[in-house]
Amino acid sequence: MTMKTQAKSEGKVTRHFERARRRAAAVLCAVVLLVGAGCSDDPEPVFAIPGTGSVEGLLFLDTDQDGLYDPSVGDRLLPNVNVRLLARGTDQVLAGSDAQTDMNGRFTITDVAVGTHELSIDTTGIGAGVFFCQNPIPVSVFLNESFFQTVAARGGCVITIAEAEALAPGSPVTLLGRVTSTPGQLGTGRMYVEDATGGVRVTNLNTGGATLAIGDLVEISGVIGLISGAAGEMEVTAGRLNSQTTLAAPLDTAEVTSGEITTAAQTSAADPLLGTLVTVRKASLTAIWGEGQPSTRNASFSDGSGVAVLRVESSVISFPNASDVVPGLSAIIGLGKCYDITGIATNFGSVGQLTPRTLADIVEVPCS
Repeated sequence: MTMKTQAKSEGKVTRHFERARRRAAAVLCAVVLLVGAGCSDDPEPVFAIPGTGSVEGLLFLDTDQDGLYDPSVGDRLLPNVNVRLLARGTDQVLAGSDAQTDMNGRFTITDVAVGTHELSIDTTGIGAGVFFCQNPIPVSVFLNESFFQTVAARGGCVITIAEAEALAPGSPVTLLGRVTSTPGQLGTGRMYVEDATGGVRVTNLNTGGATLAIGDLVEISGVIGLISGAAGEMEVTAGRLNSQTTLAAPLDTAEVTSGEITTAAQTSAADPLLGTLVTVRKASLTAIWGEGQPSTRNASFSDGSGVAVLRVESSVISFPNASDVVPGLSAIIGLGKCYDITGIATNFGSVGQLTPRTLADIVEVPCS
């Protein structure tokens, strides 16, 4: 029997005993009601149950985060890790409950009092890149039975984008957010994700062959960093896709002003507006493409609140020759007209930029 099959079997056994425990609790509850006492869904035990059980477990680093030990995908066992049982909701260690995982990542704690306890894992010396995102873990011990607990460590626990951007460059991070631009849409290997706290660029994400779509909820792990130094844009790089979920709910696109984008870029590379999907209403160019800009793909624009930069990447629209860029972009968005523009609010050298993902993000509207 493989370790993965064994884990599934042990899980079924555990669920069987849990259902049996609940049925027994329901019968006990009915009896208590007959004699006129109160009863709750999860009552405290009215008397100590004599006898003991045991707790067994497996600790491993779950590389592909599927909850099952599989060395073929890079999962590895965690030997010599100290574990113990705590009285539920306390720091009180149950007598005789100290144990250590063996070379196969397994541990056994015998003669444990019946009831629900908490398995605490000592992370001292366990090494970098191994995180137990729930610690301690509730475990139920049944009379004369062995409870099996699989403990899957991860390469990182999910934090918010704001928390990630507050870390020092080079720090490993794991984020959960929605895709606002797909890989390659705004340049080779680039994409953007955002959560309720902000947005961030993701560079060269290893998707494992998965195709990402706008609005997908993704969990990614990587390293946080800054592009072009302290005045640049925040990004996650050297990352991998941990999970992908397609959501029916549409993306929320915040309406902001051109002045707010500029202020955000001048405030901090980690400003919560930067890296998010936004829309600026009734904006117009204040100069032709390339005028006063480091690139002919840049143009200053404003909705009346302040000047920012509109940036159209070659991945959005390309032209045969460099000389075609200015007339080509001017035909799409030119002087004297107004537009609703949706895109990613970005920061380039403390200059606020709005970067549309497709030409459909640029919609001409009446200026009045």
